[in-house]
Amino acid sequence: MNLDDYYNSHRARLDTLIGENVEFYASLKRAKDSWNTDHAAQPTENFLAHLEDVYGIRMSVSQKMSGVDTGYQIADEKKYMMFVLKYLNNAQV
Repeated sequence: MNLDDYYNSHRARLDTLIGENVEFYASLKRAKDSWNTDHAAQPTENFLAHLEDVYGIRMSVSQKMSGVDTGYQIADEKKYMMFVLKYLNNAQV
């Protein structure tokens, strides 16, 4: 495989960076983009609190990784279902 084949599409590039959860992280980006329209100046920690409060997804910031951890927990299944219906169900990368 040619090295350029790894990055021939946005999905392929994400797949080499984060593995098999491409749709989930693309959905998180859509959720953050919609949240940013009203909260652009707020830090990432506020978005993570919003994710847990509204969509039941618990993520954390890692000082070791200098950013958001790639792992997540479903803190509230009913709220998470709203995330799935709103963002993950229409996954487009």
